[in-house]
Amino acid sequence: MSDLRIRVALGLALALTLWPPIHVGLVFAYGISSWKLGGWGMYATPRPTNIGLEVLVGPRPDGPLRPMPNPSHEVRARARDLVDRFLWLGRLASADALIDAVRADQPQWPYVRVRVLRSGIDSSDGFVRTRESSYESIRP
Repeated sequence: MSDLRIRVALGLALALTLWPPIHVGLVFAYGISSWKLGGWGMYATPRPTNIGLEVLVGPRPDGPLRPMPNPSHEVRARARDLVDRFLWLGRLASADALIDAVRADQPQWPYVRVRVLRSGIDSSDGFVRTRESSYESIRP
């Protein structure tokens, strides 16, 4: 039985040693929250609270884009869902449900761009900066 205890203790020690650098890599690569997934970065970063979302529509990507006019209740609900997911998952959050809702609500626009803006600390100089992530979809 003591052999099993040693293996379990070594396994836990290995997991506690390997998880922090993996989590840091996920935070930097995908913008996930350092406050989630058992990350220890929450002790060194402010809790993310400032996030914004913009839905732009237009005839084509290189043409004039405009904010989506009169979004439906469904589009607003999918936008709130994306903001909630993006707050914790960063760029791993999918905007597909929101884009599908925009297409159902406003089928006349073939191009949809969703911009998510989030404030965070820039690791190069320590200043708070706004970062943008974009999701795009064009219907042929």
